[in-house]
Amino acid sequence: SLGSWFRDYVFFPLGGSRVKSKWRLAFNMFVVWSLTGLWHGADWAFLSWGVAFFVLLILEKLSGLGKWMENHWVGYVYTNIAVVVVTVLLGSAMHTDLSTAPPLEAITMAGHRMGALFGIGATSLWDSTASMYVREYGLFMLLAVLFSLPFGPWLEKKLHIPQPVSQIARAVGLVVVFLITISYIIMGGYSPFIYYNF
Repeated sequence: SLGSWFRDYVFFPLGGSRVKSKWRLAFNMFVVWSLTGLWHGADWAFLSWGVAFFVLLILEKLSGLGKWMENHWVGYVYTNIAVVVVTVLLGSAMHTDLSTAPPLEAITMAGHRMGALFGIGATSLWDSTASMYVREYGLFMLLAVLFSLPFGPWLEKKLHIPQPVSQIARAVGLVVVFLITISYIIMGGYSPFIYYNF
C-alpha cells in the first residue's frame, strides 16, 4: 500500500521514529506527509492535505494526546472530524481542473467548503439539499457513525460471542458491505478516475 511504501522506503531510511531528537522525528514525518500529498498531485491543495495531517499527527505525538485518545471516546469523535475536515482539501483538488484553474483555486474552494461544514458562508444550516441527502442516505450515515465507534468489540463482550464466530461474522459483514457499495457505484453511473488530475 501507499502507506507501507512510504514507511519502508522513506520514513525508515530517514531514521523513522527511533531518532534522538524530537525535531528530527518532526522532520522525518514532515517529509513523508509532504511527499504523500505530492504523490496525489502537484498542487498546493494536495501538498496542504499532506502537511495538515503531519501537523495533526506531530501535535498528537509530542503532546501525548494521541496516546490518551486511544483509550477515550473523544479520540473517535476527534479523528472523524479531523479526517473529514482535512480531506476537504483532497476533494477540492480532485474536483478542480488544475490544468486551467488559477494556482490557489482548489485551496480557495476548500476554504469555502470547510466553512460551510461549520455553517460559515452557508445559506442556512438546513436546506432542501440536506433533506434530500438525509432521506436518501440517512441509514448509511447512521451506520457510518455506529461502525466508526468500537461497536463490534463492545457487542462481542456484551453477548459473550466466541472469537472465531465474531471473526466469521466480521468477514461476512465486510463482504455484504462491499457488495452493497459496488451496487451503488454501478447505479451511480459514470464516475471519473479518482486520480485524473495526478
